[in-house]
Amino acid sequence: MTAHTSMMAYQQLIASNGLSPARQAIVLALEEMERPLTRWEIQKYLELSGYSYKINSVTPRVNELVQMGV
Repeated sequence: MTAHTSMMAYQQLIASNGLSPARQAIVLALEEMERPLTRWEIQKYLELSGYSYKINSVTPRVNELVQMGV
């Protein structure tokens, strides 16, 4: 379950176009799975969804999202 404040932060970033495509893909993956995922699980989910993000792209984007409070 996503915290209310995290959803508000995410919605504000989307409204202000503050998320890069990679960040958006990661957040959407987390929303679709509706549970916490490891960085490896996110990378594998994105790969299966047709994205070409490798783990060395996913990890920094996840870290950025955490720092942003998303």
